[in-house]
Amino acid sequence: MTFKQTADISLTALSDGVWYVVNADTAVSGRITVSGTVNLILCDGATLTAPAGVNVAEGNTLRIWGQTAGSGTLYAGTDGTKDANGAYTVTCGWHNAGIGGNINETCGTVEINGGTVCASGDDSGSAIGGGDGVGIGGGNCGAGGTVTAIGAPNDAKAISWAYAMGITKGESATTFSPTDDCTRLEFVFFLYKYHLHYEL
Repeated sequence: MTFKQTADISLTALSDGVWYVVNADTAVSGRITVSGTVNLILCDGATLTAPAGVNVAEGNTLRIWGQTAGSGTLYAGTDGTKDANGAYTVTCGWHNAGIGGNINETCGTVEINGGTVCASGDDSGSAIGGGDGVGIGGGNCGAGGTVTAIGAPNDAKAISWAYAMGITKGESATTFSPTDDCTRLEFVFFLYKYHLHYEL
């Protein structure tokens, strides 16, 4: 097992099989790219700011871990600042997910097992999931951590609407997988729930 601390590495390219330890406040100007299976440890009190976000394309895995207090933080797709309304400023780039796919790219696997993660998607890109053009897809929360995921307006509105109308609730309390195949039965069920809501 290989461990690298933030002071020892360039965080724009995270390599397969390496455990990256964020043990000091670190800002990365370019988009971080995950290749293979990467583990990222957010040490208590340390913040990794990745305003251009983290690219985890299909076939790659990012596992995020925190220490005991869970005060290590990752800002992805945002620089952590908030506007006058209290919303995080989105900075990840045109149509990219905060953590996940670039434009027209499906997300790989994102597991959040600890720490504090704030992800923001830009212009139809997901907060955690696919870039614009492929839906939100991918990602899950593991055993712990605090997650703030702010998708781009188009995805967020559609998902929020379908949830509020009772048309879909997702696969579980923590998983929504809109890029998965839908059976004919599921599709008819969605139509039926829509029909019930609007009394068509």
